[in-house]
Amino acid sequence: MTLLGQMLMEHGEFKNMQELIRDGLLSMETAAARKHMTVEEFKEKLKELNLE
Repeated sequence: MTLLGQMLMEHGEFKNMQELIRDGLLSMETAAARKHMTVEEFKEKLKELNLE
């Protein structure tokens, strides 16, 4: 897969998780754990992807 393809997939994964968090279906802690990140790292990634 190309780098662009990987970036688009990553953006889509984080966008879906962010929407589930916003809807109250997924906690920030669970989302971060699923991506093997701390909550702070997860929040930083959302900022990086302009999804906060």
